[in-house]
Amino acid sequence: MDQIIKLVTQPTADTCMVAAMSSITQLDVNDLIAKFHDRYVNGYEPTWKFFDEIGLFATRHYVGDNVADLKADRVYLLVVPSLNIKGGLHFVVAETTMYEGSLRWYITDPNEGREDRIVYEGEWLNSMQWIIELSWDIADIIKFRDTV
Repeated sequence: MDQIIKLVTQPTADTCMVAAMSSITQLDVNDLIAKFHDRYVNGYEPTWKFFDEIGLFATRHYVGDNVADLKADRVYLLVVPSLNIKGGLHFVVAETTMYEGSLRWYITDPNEGREDRIVYEGEWLNSMQWIIELSWDIADIIKFRDTV
């Protein structure tokens, strides 16, 4: 499978949400930081509102959704325990597909490319706790990218 999610490395320790957003949308990470970062880190608005604002409407998920709920040909914004900030949370992007009859996912971690950072990779989701925040059909992401 050719992945549609392309890594955008978070420029600072606390910009994983907007870097993940940039990886999904391919919008400029610095523009997204200027527009959304302070509103997010200050707790003013949930992540789905930022995607709504740019016109990429997401399916919202709730605590309790788990790996059994992942579907093929979707992109998921996941909340995971931070591997670098004790007690912190972190956003990664999972892209799913069917391969030889099994669901496969590919993880894009915005920490990748930052010096001295531990990153999520491979199929770590099998052995860890995570929460589905938002998801999209891959076709909807491609259509969005074609319009911007």
